[in-house]
Amino acid sequence: MKYVTSYHSANGQPANGEEFHETFDAALAAWESNIGSLLALSGGDSTLVAWAVFDADYAKPLGSISWCEHCEGGYVSADGIWADEVGHLARYEEENGETLTAAKLVRHLS
Repeated sequence: MKYVTSYHSANGQPANGEEFHETFDAALAAWESNIGSLLALSGGDSTLVAWAVFDADYAKPLGSISWCEHCEGGYVSADGIWADEVGHLARYEEENGETLTAAKLVRHLS
């Protein structure tokens, strides 16, 4: 499996180029670092995508995790292989009067 991270500013700044990662831990660290950049750039989204690579000509996305930062805070979304895990964690946080933050998600997935 390969991982790709990127971020896009909400204020018209050029998008950060995609970074490719061999391990999930490296991709997760880059994803979290990109969120720090979003705070400095006044919002946007940071995305991590997992790819199943079959050969040089064929790869398939397996899932993604995104953090969307806006003027009132931010939220996490996930699909594919992470959808259930992130959804359960978000419900758990909500039931305990908390909000799922990127930092909490990183601690959970690490």
